[in-house]
Amino acid sequence: MKNSIIILLFAFFLFNLTGCNKYDPVDSEEYQKVVIFVSTQSLSSLLKSTTVANNDEKFVGELLLFGVDNEKVEQRELITIGAGDIDDNGIISVELILKRKIKTLYAVANPTTDLKNADLLLQPVTALTNMTVSFGVMPGRPFLMSGTGTVNSYSATIELFRAVAKVEIESLDNDLKIISVTAKNTPNQGYVFERKSLTSIPGVPINYNNPVSSPNPIYVAENIASNPTNFELVGEYKKQPVNYTIVLKKNDDNIPIQRNKHYKVGIKPLTESQGIISLSIPDWEDGGTQDSIFDPDDF
Repeated sequence: MKNSIIILLFAFFLFNLTGCNKYDPVDSEEYQKVVIFVSTQSLSSLLKSTTVANNDEKFVGELLLFGVDNEKVEQRELITIGAGDIDDNGIISVELILKRKIKTLYAVANPTTDLKNADLLLQPVTALTNMTVSFGVMPGRPFLMSGTGTVNSYSATIELFRAVAKVEIESLDNDLKIISVTAKNTPNQGYVFERKSLTSIPGVPINYNNPVSSPNPIYVAENIASNPTNFELVGEYKKQPVNYTIVLKKNDDNIPIQRNKHYKVGIKPLTESQGIISLSIPDWEDGGTQDSIFDPDDF
């Protein structure tokens, strides 16, 4: 009888021990705790202001993560980011329980409602890379950001990049006054994640019917060189009306619009319809004051 009691007590202890391991994901063979470090060139694009119950203002944002193993989506997590998750260097760090077999993370900052509701679990990774979103083209509108990272032991690093480009057109002649700039033939949709080779664009190109005045920038989705986005400038040169159609070129060849690039275009008039164009295309490094805090569903 005593032996039976000892055996039963040992079995009870063993059951609870293995049961704890089974249901505690941190200690299980299937899951592990991972610290994810996220950097972005524009924190103001990630965090938006909100008012909590005691009328204090705080800044929050959302990060949608997809864990991939063997070319298949194995896990999906929606994380709320707060100002307290950001260090002095602007690096966001969050802890997450991940399946141990996950080696690659796909991240989307400021996901739209459609992206948050997308059922991609157990889908091939191409379901991620083929995801599109309606970007539109408006000044001071939201910037969806995305990026990927690799899980190394107990940490992962992800760098987020804006999925649109910034275009600024300025006068190089004091006699030229830019009244408005309109984007023409720009995609109304774009891919959520950067593609190594962009040979086509989703959706139908549109003309942007709400011109902006200089020096306000225009934000446009990436586009291919064979079907280029162009910009219609309306202005005054020596107090006479002028109109210019600006196509971005290099060595007489059209160039594509690439995500997270800053297209700085300068124009110097020659006649009422012709001018000399200067162009520089640095990376869009600094968010600056133009990076509006937004609701991504406004797109």
